Amino acid sequence: MAQKRMFTMKIVDSDAFLDMPLSTQCLYFHLNMRADDDGFVGNPKKIMRMIGASEDDFKILLAKKFLIIFDNNVVVIKHWWMHNTLAKDRYQETSYTDEKAQLKIKDNKAYTLGLDGKPIEKPACKQNVNKMLPECYQNDNTDKDIDKDKGLDKDKDSSSKKKNSKAALFDRVDEYTSNVELRDILKQYLKFKLSNSKNYDLTQWNIQLDMLKQYSNGNEEVAIKKVKLSFAANYQSLVFSNELNNNQQSKPTYQQSKQFKPVPPENRL
Repeated sequence: MAQKRMFTMKIVDSDAFLDMPLSTQCLYFHLNMRADDDGFVGNPKKIMRMIGASEDDFKILLAKKFLIIFDNNVVVIKHWWMHNTLAKDRYQETSYTDEKAQLKIKDNKAYTLGLDGKPIEKPACKQNVNKMLPECYQNDNTDKDIDKDKGLDKDKDSSSKKKNSKAALFDRVDEYTSNVELRDILKQYLKFKLSNSKNYDLTQWNIQLDMLKQYSNGNEEVAIKKVKLSFAANYQSLVFSNELNNNQQSKPTYQQSKQFKPVPPENRL
């Protein structure tokens, strides 16, 4: 298996990719680096534990169609042959041949489980013994068609338009949590936010959600309470500080207040 991997800016510089949290992007790069020469990864969960990635990061890559998953939890990098070019004499076929047989490849070199692709062939490269690098002959349609498949199969919706669309904001909530109550209250808060701000975009929303997870310590019940408090109090952003939950405890009593001084007995009427 090769020890070096390549990445195309057509994928990693797309809005669909850059809109994902940094932890999700990091997981994508690590999976690519550890994939075999056909782009298959047999131990994604182990890699997630190694780098501290969360289950949500993995789910986002699946939802965004950057990964294809099989019944045995083996995954394949969807845009593997957009990223990489290998010489035939250096290529080692994957051991996941049954999974590979289920795939086809599109004209733009993206894997697909659908019927709109062609049978997979070995890398179209030959090694020139007189040169240090292999001579690789790629399909001329690769760069022309690559924009048709940047991670989402819905080619009609461009990534740039989706970034600032309301649908993208609500889709992010569905990706963020599977807890029905938390989803509902987040969507209610989002509707309130959009009614008061026309410039609220996906980047801002991602930051809010990441901070909510951090300050609720991943506890969904705590997160629900914080969103409800933000919503009810008409806050401009979600409640993050734990101190807001303890306001009543932090307020001084009259006896503790410096402004209150009992009148000495001799001065009383």
